[in-house]
Amino acid sequence: MEKTHTLSLNDRKVLEITGITDVGTYSEDTVEIETVSGNLIIDGEGLSITRLDVEAGILSLIGRIDSILY
Repeated sequence: MEKTHTLSLNDRKVLEITGITDVGTYSEDTVEIETVSGNLIIDGEGLSITRLDVEAGILSLIGRIDSILY
């Protein structure tokens, strides 16, 4: 079964991502993630991962999200 990648952003404060395969670097300002659709870089302030389940391919984070770049 092929994994899919989705991204849901709520009020630029809550981000939920599926289809992740790995989390690279992580700080309060930047999160770098590998997904089934390629690399993803999230920039912002006060970023905090609230859920991480690499086996299920799910990541949730909160904070002020300024940019999302593939």
